[in-house]
Amino acid sequence: MLDIDLKKDIEEFDLIFIDVETTGLNPKEADKICEIAALKVKKREVIDTFYSLINPQKRMPSCAYFVHKISDEELASAPIFEKIAKSFIDFIKDGVICAYNADFDIGFINHQLREASFIEIDFPVIDILNMARKIVKLSSYKLKNVANFFNISFLRLHRSLDDARIAERIFFKLVDILKEKNLNQLGQYLSIFGASGFYKERQHYKINTLREAILKKNDLVVDYFSYNRGLEKKLIKPISLIKEKENLYLWYKDNKQSAKHINIDCILEIHLV
Repeated sequence: MLDIDLKKDIEEFDLIFIDVETTGLNPKEADKICEIAALKVKKREVIDTFYSLINPQKRMPSCAYFVHKISDEELASAPIFEKIAKSFIDFIKDGVICAYNADFDIGFINHQLREASFIEIDFPVIDILNMARKIVKLSSYKLKNVANFFNISFLRLHRSLDDARIAERIFFKLVDILKEKNLNQLGQYLSIFGASGFYKERQHYKINTLREAILKKNDLVVDYFSYNRGLEKKLIKPISLIKEKENLYLWYKDNKQSAKHINIDCILEIHLV
């Protein structure tokens, strides 16, 4: 990952909002990117844009065309991914990547970078879908539903440039909520909402540290983020780690010996007592 100051305000960085449209849902089953877009944003202003249709070198399945309406005729004269890969990497390389359902977009991009003999991107990545799920309570977190929740207007969906613009507007709505709770550092965002190597490394560190403390029955002081109360510091006695669906929770006792739990994503720092 880039050598950057994780304690800086997230809005001090170039934020790169990316989106891809594809021929299907799984790059391992030969699905390909057919459209890619990226918005470079600084201080909430779009300062540069990257956009390209991409020839997937295969026919567009009818189910994919039904979603994004990108036809074989439109793609016939478009460049293949290998031809735009370097310019795309150059565009995003000095920024923090933000994407709605980041694993999908980054998964496709990295798969095709490998196929084209490029190095995978390993930049800081923030998943806006993850942010929305943890900050607002909705019955569905489809992009259009979250946009409607925040009264964000849009003309169309499922085109990369339009979806990147909608994701950017949603992101800053969520950032404003978090700033009221004193969450503003890049490292905090990557720890809680990350989808990159940094996030995975932090998860491994937290899990291993917590497991060791549970085994040795050590007390800990943790800095963590509460969606109701903001940033907090608390002395705890860790009890166990429990996985529920896709989330991992730490069960612990506080100084009143009450049993409670917290999503380990929200644990920012761990200090041995």
